Amino acid sequence: CTRFVPNVSRLLSLGIPILVAGGQASLAHLPYQAATALATRLGGEVLAFPGGHAGYLTHPTDFAARLAEGGALHDASLPQSTRSGATA
Repeated sequence: CTRFVPNVSRLLSLGIPILVAGGQASLAHLPYQAATALATRLGGEVLAFPGGHAGYLTHPTDFAARLAEGGALHDASLPQSTRSGATA
């Protein structure tokens, strides 16, 4: 649907990092362009994954590595006490 407009101010008000992702083989397609616009409005960039829409099927090993990297990027942007694997 091309009519959906995310509430960017609400997303930003959540105070949590938001990673927007897209497939490298889909750069010229509308969903990737929308992802790029959203990432820009959120003050970031698209995290590009190998393959297209279903890169997890066509490039599973590379996709998993990129997913882990994205999780590390996400964790690095969180306060230490809320990171994955943090102990109290």
